[in-house]
Amino acid sequence: MKNLLCLLASCWLLAAPARAATQHGPAAVQVFPSPAHGELTVRLPEAAPRAGWQLALLNVLGRVVWQQALPAATPATVPTAGMPAGLYWVRLRGPQGYEAVQRVVLS
Repeated sequence: MKNLLCLLASCWLLAAPARAATQHGPAAVQVFPSPAHGELTVRLPEAAPRAGWQLALLNVLGRVVWQQALPAATPATVPTAGMPAGLYWVRLRGPQGYEAVQRVVLS
């Protein structure tokens, strides 16, 4: 089951079992700053598992422009220097089918 949760300027698409979404909900994952210039920072909640996360940056067309495995020690940085300004999506895929997507702006 997929749910879309929007809080102010951030939207999270959740595709996970209800128990996993509750334990590692969208409010606990932090992606900042937005607008960003040079790099983004991604931080998982303390209770989240530290292995098995994939992090990707997608352009407005949904194409992956950058991706890597999320390091066990967060926060992680996403280099954005040299990328065109505009709207992007940060996508996190993790253990047990968890998926979250947050809108960010690069300036």
